[in-house]
Amino acid sequence: MQEGRRNSAAILQVGVANTAYQDQIGRRNEAEATQLGLGNYSEQNQEGHRNEASVEQVGLLNSAYQEQSGGHNEASSTQYGLLNSSEQYQYGYRNEATVEQSGGGNYAVQYQEGNRNSASIAQSGDLNWAVQLQSGNRNSAKIDQEGDENFAAQVQAGDDNYANIDQDDDGSHYATQMQLGDGNSAITKQGSYGQISTVLQVGNGNSAIVHQDHP
Repeated sequence: MQEGRRNSAAILQVGVANTAYQDQIGRRNEAEATQLGLGNYSEQNQEGHRNEASVEQVGLLNSAYQEQSGGHNEASSTQYGLLNSSEQYQYGYRNEATVEQSGGGNYAVQYQEGNRNSASIAQSGDLNWAVQLQSGNRNSAKIDQEGDENFAAQVQAGDDNYANIDQDDDGSHYATQMQLGDGNSAITKQGSYGQISTVLQVGNGNSAIVHQDHP
């Protein structure tokens, strides 16, 4: 459904029982969905102006949801494999969010509220989970996971914060990072198998680095 002017919506589906929904309110919003395979589902909701959303899914029973309100936001979700799921929510202006997943049973969630925030999630393997929540302005969050059964979560509230989690090798890692304030930085890198890390920073200008058996 389209309401407004100069909105653009495109859907390409090849396969069996794929479903795609696109809803646009405002002007000059762009939404694209490409689905190849069986039983994939995508939903894109845009309200405002000049928002861009794209979904590409190849495989079986993958699911992608994107919601944008404001202006000049960009969201992309690319999923290859089986039973992968992603959710992206953007409220504000000039936020960027990307998800790339390959494998089976991976799950990614990104929530952004404010302006000029950026978030990226990349997961390869099976049964990985990644969650990123950002409220404020000019925050940056990144999660990169390889292997199986990894879990990563990052929460940032304030302005100009940076958070990065990188987990790989044999998997089963667990990492959480929370930053409340402005100008904080947190980096966690974990390798080998079954590492656990938790970082909490409250205030301004704090810095934390965790490095466990990471190449």
